[in-house]
Amino acid sequence: MLSHFSHTTRSEYGNAVYGYLGMIILKNLPIHHVTDPQVRRFSKIEVNIGHVTIVKVIFALVELVERRIATKLQQTGSSVI
Repeated sequence: MLSHFSHTTRSEYGNAVYGYLGMIILKNLPIHHVTDPQVRRFSKIEVNIGHVTIVKVIFALVELVERRIATKLQQTGSSVI
């Protein structure tokens, strides 16, 4: 599922966000999973990210996807839903 997204960030923080998003999406986990002390203890992700940050990133991704879909629909002459 995440293979459609390119991961080009080189920052440790960006890698952490990407890693947590991947874990949440692919395993269908609750967003609060990122703040679980056991998850942090056994995860290879060393940067602590809160669930609020993950929610903000998800909403930003939703806006990005909606814009791209609208652009593709306009390019093909389809109507926007």
